[in-house]
Amino acid sequence: MHAVEELPKESGEIVELTYLCPSGRSAAESIYLFDQRIARTGIHYQPELHGTRFWPAFIIRVTAAHAAVASAIIAQIERR
Repeated sequence: MHAVEELPKESGEIVELTYLCPSGRSAAESIYLFDQRIARTGIHYQPELHGTRFWPAFIIRVTAAHAAVASAIIAQIERR
């Protein structure tokens, strides 16, 4: 897993992305799907669960340099 408690301050600008959990998936399943895909890239991220039990969502924090890749992964998962 490449989730971290806090991204290093020297990483540069931090970007917050919204990841809406796919319909019919729990928050745990959803973050697992994201983690499996982002692990291939080596990108570290900081997830924060928001929403409700029925409409879970995550705020995913990554460095600005990695935002496009993380955003593309989120888009791929949300399309399913």
